[in-house]
Amino acid sequence: MTKKNKKNIIFREIKKLSFRTAMYFTGDYNAAKKIASRTASLFYLNHPDEDTEDLKARIYVTTRNFCYEHFRERKREAKI
Repeated sequence: MTKKNKKNIIFREIKKLSFRTAMYFTGDYNAAKKIASRTASLFYLNHPDEDTEDLKARIYVTTRNFCYEHFRERKREAKI
């Protein structure tokens, strides 16, 4: 397995875990997709060689925080 292929697999695993977490919190497919992309990109750029098993708790917390941010933005938009 090449290094690039391994990184792609790690990116997909991070995104899949983040997507499931975001779907649980938001219940919105499109919002979960955006949040998962943000989280996966953030972790992929900052921790490209680490395995997802080592990062699961941090991925969960980061996704949860992005979900809270999403809800704050929706609440702000509703007030306008």
